[in-house]
Amino acid sequence: MKFIFGVEGLDELLRGALDANTLLVVAGHPGSGKTTLASTICYRNALNGYKCLYISLQEDKEKLYRNMKRLGIYLEDVEGKGLLRFIKLPVTVAEESISEIYINIINRNIMEFNPSIIVVDSITPILKILKSDIKARAVLQNFFFELPKLINGLAVLIAEIPLARERIGLGDIEFIADAILVMRHSVVGRLLRRELEIRKARGAPISAAKIYFTISEGYGIKAYIPLRLAEIPSPNISNIVRLPCREIEDFLHSIYSGEAIYVSYPPHLFPLPQLLIAIAAAIINKAKLLIISYEVSSEYIWYRIAEAIKRYLKVNISIDKVKDVLKDYVVIEAYSPAAHISDELYHIALESVQRIKPYVITILGTSFTAMGNTEEYVKNYGDLILNLMLYFRKLGLTTIIFGSYQEDLYRFYTHVADIIIKTEAIKTQNGEELEHIIARKGSPTMIAKDHIFNTCLEKIAKTIYSLAEYSSQHTITN
Repeated sequence: MKFIFGVEGLDELLRGALDANTLLVVAGHPGSGKTTLASTICYRNALNGYKCLYISLQEDKEKLYRNMKRLGIYLEDVEGKGLLRFIKLPVTVAEESISEIYINIINRNIMEFNPSIIVVDSITPILKILKSDIKARAVLQNFFFELPKLINGLAVLIAEIPLARERIGLGDIEFIADAILVMRHSVVGRLLRRELEIRKARGAPISAAKIYFTISEGYGIKAYIPLRLAEIPSPNISNIVRLPCREIEDFLHSIYSGEAIYVSYPPHLFPLPQLLIAIAAAIINKAKLLIISYEVSSEYIWYRIAEAIKRYLKVNISIDKVKDVLKDYVVIEAYSPAAHISDELYHIALESVQRIKPYVITILGTSFTAMGNTEEYVKNYGDLILNLMLYFRKLGLTTIIFGSYQEDLYRFYTHVADIIIKTEAIKTQNGEELEHIIARKGSPTMIAKDHIFNTCLEKIAKTIYSLAEYSSQHTITN
C-alpha cells in the first residue's frame, strides 16, 4: 500500500516516504500551510480510493471545507462518496480523563469507518493540556505512535511551532516518526516566501533538504523542486544555429545548439538589436523562439519590434501585423518579479519551455535581483540558475540571458556562459556610441562597432516586412 502527498514535485522528491505503517509529522509556524498539506494528502489519496479520517481539535468542519475548496481541494465531494470522515475532538475535557476519552473516540471511529489514513490536526493542544500529567501524556503519545500499525496505513500528525522557536517539542514522537516536514513562511520584500524543510524521510532518496512552495487559489500547494543534474551535458556541435547576417557570423562564428549566451548592456538601454537577431535566427532556422521577460511587458516588446521596422525602413506597420506575421516563430511571455519569489520565476521558465518547446529561449531581465543584494542572490540561487541552464542545454536549447550590467551577476554569468556579449556606451562628441565586446571561451575577444549591427538589423527589418507583405498579398489572393 503506497500513499502520495498529492503535490507535484514533492511526490517525486520523497518517493517511497509514505508507505503503509508510516507516521508523518507535519510541523510549522501558524499559517505556514500545515492544514493545507494535510488536507491535500487526505483528499488526493481519497481520490485514489483510500479512506481518510480527519480528526480536528481546532478547525470547524464548514470553515475547513470552505477554505480548502478555494484551493481546489473538494473535501465535501469525497465525504459524499464515503471516503472521508471528519470529527472534532472536544478540548474542554478534564485532564485526568482526556487520554481515555480521546482514545475511545478515535478507536470507535476506526472500527466504524476503517480508514487507511488518519490526520490529527493538531496534536499540540492535546499535549499542552496534558503537560502536568506525565503518565497520561505518555499513554496518549504511545497511542499516536501505534496509529499507523492500528490501521495498517498512514498517520499524519500536525504540530505547532511557536513563531519564536524552531524546535518541534514533541519529545519521543520526533524520534519514532518515519518522516518529519517543517513548514515556515517569511516576508521577503513584499512577497510571502514559503519553505518546507525535510528533516527526516525514511525510505526516500532525498536530493534536497529544503524546498520552496506556494499556495494558490484553485491549485493548492505547488512545490518548486530544484533541478539536479549529475552530469554536465555538452552542446550539440553537430547542430549549428544559422545566423541571419554575415556580419554577425564574422564575430560570433558558429553557435551550436545547447550553448548559453550572456548579453550584458547599460541599465538605460533596451537590448532590441540582440532580440531582433534572435527573432531572425528563429525565422531562418524555421524554429520557435521563446522570450520570457522579467523586465517589461510582452506588449512593449512587440511595440519595440514594430518601431524598429518603421525606423529602419521608413514604413508603417502595425503591432498586430507584426504579431501575426511572427506568430509561428515567436512567443513572448512576461512575468512580474514583484509578484513571484525567485524560485518560482525560474520554474516558470522551465514550465514554459516544456509547454512551448522552443529552439531558442531568451530570458530578458536579470536586473530584478537588484531589489536585493546581488552577491547574496548569486550565493543562494547560483546553483539553481546553473542547473536550469544546463537542463536547457540537455534539451538542445540555445539559451540567451539578457541583463543590464551588475558586477556580481556579470561575474557569475561569464563563468557559466559559452559566449559573452558586453555592450558598452562610449561617449563621443555627438552623444554616445555603442561598442559590443564579444568573447567566446577559448577564443580571442573581439570588438564590434554599432554600425555593424545596424547593417544587419536593416536586413532583418526587411525580412520581417517582406513576410508581412507576402502575408497580406496571400490573404487578398485567397
